[in-house]
Amino acid sequence: MKKTVSALVFFILACSAVSAAVSGGTNLPGGKYPAFAPHAAPVPPSVDERRSMDEYRRDVERYRREAHEYIEKAQNDIRRIQEAANDAIEKTNDVVNAYNREAKNSL
Repeated sequence: MKKTVSALVFFILACSAVSAAVSGGTNLPGGKYPAFAPHAAPVPPSVDERRSMDEYRRDVERYRREAHEYIEKAQNDIRRIQEAANDAIEKTNDVVNAYNREAKNSL
């Protein structure tokens, strides 16, 4: 019995590690991670004026800064998700180990 439970828990944990193919369930609201949604992408000026190029440069810099912030936040989210998954694994292992101890003692 305890081998069956241990095998089942291992199988569930192994399957959750493989779910990176993004075809399974999710804990994200709406099922999707929010896409990068900056202001409109900068467009090169149609006129080759110094003022137009300065504005274009500022727009590109703002766009790059927004992308950097989005990526940084996404990486923080990845770390939080990994911590939550590791915590779930640890809690599950504690429960299974407690069960196995009880099952062993009751034999």
